[in-house]
Amino acid sequence: SDNAIYEIIEKYTAEAGVRNLERSIVTICRKIAREIVSNEEPPKRVISRNLEKYLGVPKIYPSEIEKKNMIGIATGLAWTPYGGDIILVEATLFPGDGKITLTGQLGDVMQESAKASLSYIRSRAEKLKIDNKKFKDFDLHLHIPAGAIPKDGPSAGITMATAMASIFQNRSVKHDVGMTGEITLRGRVLLCPLISASSLIPPNDILINFLFNALAIDWPNEVFPVPGGPIKQRIVPLAFPLSFLTAK
Repeated sequence: SDNAIYEIIEKYTAEAGVRNLERSIVTICRKIAREIVSNEEPPKRVISRNLEKYLGVPKIYPSEIEKKNMIGIATGLAWTPYGGDIILVEATLFPGDGKITLTGQLGDVMQESAKASLSYIRSRAEKLKIDNKKFKDFDLHLHIPAGAIPKDGPSAGITMATAMASIFQNRSVKHDVGMTGEITLRGRVLLCPLISASSLIPPNDILINFLFNALAIDWPNEVFPVPGGPIKQRIVPLAFPLSFLTAK
């Protein structure tokens, strides 16, 4: 059935092409042929319900965002070879002496981006109404789940900065907003390499709003007026708290 094909694509293949999809369908056909030869009664129609019988348990599970606004959790947009995906950035505070811990198999560039994000937040503490004592009396732990998968690159900067600002301000982040872009010490979101809708936006419509530099995309008029400046602006100022990002 059509639904079975869609489920094979979503839960059993992860690729830009259709090679693994073709292999999965061939596997199903071979097993059904074996059932016929063995005088077993094969299904008259392959549907979602009997996919596990032929392909086993799903190998891929769709990314999920939080169901409600949360403090210290921000949603980032990620590029993968088989399409757009999301990453969750989690931040938490606990009593300490101002150390920062980074986990989730973050590469050198991403670790530097996290430190730059923290420096930006600290330099804007007064404007963000953050008590400076929090930076001295608490340790910050930043984590990106799926720790078995290495991650790197600067484009999660805005997401990490948002998660940090959220935890320090004790203010929740809108759960349906996805963002991407490198952040500078001045709090600006830099132009990312040229991306397109098909390579960045998650395919399952789990997000409603997207935030990134307008010139980083080839379809700006189809998205929305980017907060922080007109579409023709090269860099988008990142000014917390943005009502677009945060919720009371």
